[in-house]
Amino acid sequence: MSAERLGKVPLELVEQLRNATLSGNKNLMDNLILKVGATGQAGSTQALQKLADHYEYDALIQLLEK
Repeated sequence: MSAERLGKVPLELVEQLRNATLSGNKNLMDNLILKVGATGQAGSTQALQKLADHYEYDALIQLLEK
């Protein structure tokens, strides 16, 4: 997962995902990650979901802030 690939996801969606991660809202994170997949970024979806499922929120935040 790279910030470059995530750059193809709408900024609003990235921001919502960042906020959900900061608040620790796993259900919302899962729903937003599905929306990332709907933008045609299947590889990004898998990488984001793996980080979320392993509660690697620090790594997610770093990625989403780039």
